[in-house]
Amino acid sequence: MGGRQFEVQGMTRDLSKNGIYFTAPADVNTQQTMELALKLPEEIMPDTGLQVRYLTQSVRKEKLNGTNGFTSPAVGVAARFLTLQREAGKGGLAA
Repeated sequence: MGGRQFEVQGMTRDLSKNGIYFTAPADVNTQQTMELALKLPEEIMPDTGLQVRYLTQSVRKEKLNGTNGFTSPAVGVAARFLTLQREAGKGGLAA
């Protein structure tokens, strides 16, 4: 995982057991693996505040410039989960 590291806050649009589609307000490097931190909604994990971190590999990236209110350099990224990095929350889960 060489290269420049930076943090971007995005929005999850679709989530499954195998992968994720998210939007980000800045272009992201999808040529390398990415670490994604997800806070699971209360509907899935009530009262836990569970956050998971996955190592992911991009399978598709699309520019969202001018679509659905996004401005340049916004992107949509589909990625598959490679490994679960860590879990943490109010319940003290850790891996």
